[in-house]
Amino acid sequence: MVEKFATNVIIKWGKRKVYKLPIHNYNMGFKSNILLGKNSIAVSYSSAIESVTSFNQYTNCCKAKVRYKKVCESCSKELTEEDIYKAYTIDKDNHKAVDTSLLEIKGNPNFKIMGTIENESIENNFIQDGTNWFVVPQKDMGEENTLQFAYLQNSLKESGKCFLCVIVVRKSEKIMMIKPYKKGFLACGIQFADKVRSIEDVSEYGMLSNINPKTEVITEMSRTLSQKTPIENNDFANRKTELVEMAITNPYEVKKINKQVTEKGKEKSELEMVSLVEF
Repeated sequence: MVEKFATNVIIKWGKRKVYKLPIHNYNMGFKSNILLGKNSIAVSYSSAIESVTSFNQYTNCCKAKVRYKKVCESCSKELTEEDIYKAYTIDKDNHKAVDTSLLEIKGNPNFKIMGTIENESIENNFIQDGTNWFVVPQKDMGEENTLQFAYLQNSLKESGKCFLCVIVVRKSEKIMMIKPYKKGFLACGIQFADKVRSIEDVSEYGMLSNINPKTEVITEMSRTLSQKTPIENNDFANRKTELVEMAITNPYEVKKINKQVTEKGKEKSELEMVSLVEF
């Protein structure tokens, strides 16, 4: 039997053991500040993405967790941290030792605002790195701090722009784009320009230079797109969450579902292709 609560799935087998599976594992907020000129607003940021349930490896012999050891590839000696150094690999037989402490960037984990950008320029000029944080006012910092946060959030929303800022996290700098999200902010990590490849470097991209789409086809497809009903993020369900719950309570049901999906896979693919052609 499975009973869902706000933070856990409680799994019971009669009067036997009770297992708790966290399904809403939100990280605790980290304290920071938004620095805008001489002004500072105390904020807290935490992951905007729900943590994925993970599984540990256990041994069949003792029902204990699996532990890994670091050993030397050459002599098989078991190593401690003192036996290991970091290096840059030049080739198969050569490497250069590097003092990685020299690469550490010192600084406070504050959102230092560098400027603003237009919302519509984000898609074509920036590539996100997958980091997503919710940013809200810090607790117990007084009504004035919360009011200043609200003024800044509403002003940014009304301007139709986003902040670009730099923050030091885990001794490395990150570029963050901060945009209004409901009554708070959503901070999204942005890749540094020198880390982004040129799309022209992708060999298949060259095929597009000889393609000349017909204007009337583009117009018709654009009209079809504009007539389609907008969808919301809530329209999509995460099957993995449901499968995790069933895998613990009833693994045979998961096998049955996966078998049905496999059998219908070919039929589904054919239907998708027909839909694409019609579209």
